[in-house]
Amino acid sequence: MNNPIQSYFQAEKIGGQILASIGITACSVGGGVMLSAGAPFYTGLSVPLVVVGIVQIMTGAT
Repeated sequence: MNNPIQSYFQAEKIGGQILASIGITACSVGGGVMLSAGAPFYTGLSVPLVVVGIVQIMTGAT
């Protein structure tokens, strides 16, 4: 039977990987929108998306 502490930390690692992958996706989408933005609305949309993605990557990596 698995040790509960080991199971907990294994689940934490998986959660961090999921959060980091969502952050990478958010940065990619935000960067793509930023590069192809034509209107100020899309630029304003992409900057927070990239910032939130960076925060998610940092949180998932720790």
